[in-house]
Amino acid sequence: MNSITPFKDRKIDRASKVSVYRNLHAKTDAEKYSIKQKGLVVAHTNCLMMQNCEFVVGEKGREQVLRKKRKTVHAYIRGKIIDNIIYFGDIKVASHQFCVLAHHIKYNPYKHKTFVCDNYVLFDALPVKWAQYVILNNYGVFADNIIQPKHD
Repeated sequence: MNSITPFKDRKIDRASKVSVYRNLHAKTDAEKYSIKQKGLVVAHTNCLMMQNCEFVVGEKGREQVLRKKRKTVHAYIRGKIIDNIIYFGDIKVASHQFCVLAHHIKYNPYKHKTFVCDNYVLFDALPVKWAQYVILNNYGVFADNIIQPKHD
């Protein structure tokens, strides 16, 4: 499932966290997401599984997008890359089954300040701060065991 294409012959350190964001300049579907580690883009992918993920939005970057009405990279998902099998409690679940069971996650700087859970049947675009498992693919971003930010 994790079809990762190295960028400039760089290697991913699987023991360290990565930051993944939508590639605004993707020339092909295979480059849909950029994987960044230690300040450098190390790879591109169209499908990736991650664990212990934090959803990060840079507020100054978001303000710049709102002001200039131009896309910039200011939001990303930070976590560890994992293999194709995850667990719901004691149940092993393959990646293609996960997307059916998980919450659909979206980010639109014009509508929300954070990433949001976009399962309109169950929720009304609730903010998301963290998730135990995340899958990014051509259909979007899906997460399970999500944590919402605390309200002040």
